Amino acid sequence: MGNYQFVLKDKITTKLGFKAIYENKEAVNNQVEQLSEGSKLKITQYKIEQQETTPPSYFNEGTLLKAMESPQKFFKLNNKKHNETLKETGGIGTVATRADIIDKLFNMNAIESRDGKIKVTSKGKQILELAPQKLTSPLLTAEWEEKLSLIEQGKYNANQFISEMKSFTHEVVNEIKESKQNYKHDNLTTTECPTCGKFMIKVKTKNGQMLVCQDPKCKTKKNVQRKTNARCPNCHKKMMLFGKGKEAVYRCVCGHTETQAQMDKRHKNKKSDKVNKKDLKKYMNNDEGIENNPFQDALKGLKF
Repeated sequence: MGNYQFVLKDKITTKLGFKAIYENKEAVNNQVEQLSEGSKLKITQYKIEQQETTPPSYFNEGTLLKAMESPQKFFKLNNKKHNETLKETGGIGTVATRADIIDKLFNMNAIESRDGKIKVTSKGKQILELAPQKLTSPLLTAEWEEKLSLIEQGKYNANQFISEMKSFTHEVVNEIKESKQNYKHDNLTTTECPTCGKFMIKVKTKNGQMLVCQDPKCKTKKNVQRKTNARCPNCHKKMMLFGKGKEAVYRCVCGHTETQAQMDKRHKNKKSDKVNKKDLKKYMNNDEGIENNPFQDALKGLKF
């Protein structure tokens, strides 16, 4: 039609199967007549629909593990052989190391979890921009795995591979050292580190937020908020803890707030309302605890 090329796809029923018992076979087998290449089909009706493409859904920990196992489905490499290598070798990492890789990304604040969705943090984006491109592509994994496979088959020299790895490491390290790009903390706070005095940065973890010293050598951390096992008395969801000690405050997403003193008092009263097993056993064994028992009164004077 004009300058546009249309492709027709249709399914032709060759055997009706159980539909053969229907009386109106024409309605069952209402299909476009079978066409051959070059045939012309007259269009009597058409309908144009406007739709928008949706972005791919975010990974969670489960889908991210599957993506690491089959990265060739998400990163189409130019070399088909490398795609096959990634497929055969089981992707990035191994079954035993993939979960550990994800945990390290969480711990270094490169990724964070929001409502079960894994999202890249500002730090993670900067790392991807600052790191050499070779380190951020699965192509490197494919090339290494391909050479390891050749070594296993006796078609590649192991010492040569080790020499190439050393040269590659020196090359990448020098490239990073000579780079003029600098990492910038966009989550820097005015809180001073109690150990070294430098300003601390606010990072998000799986269970809340914490302050971490910007100096990697210091490694000082302070909890700002974290998810607890304490349940809200209204909606019974887990509450977030802010602060520590007597000044700690528990807050729920429903709006309920409790101080540490109120929380302690509520749990103390909750425990005191319960009867312990020792008192319950003592009560059950004591006849005086049973009152107004008509069977006991009727059989009281009966002698055998």
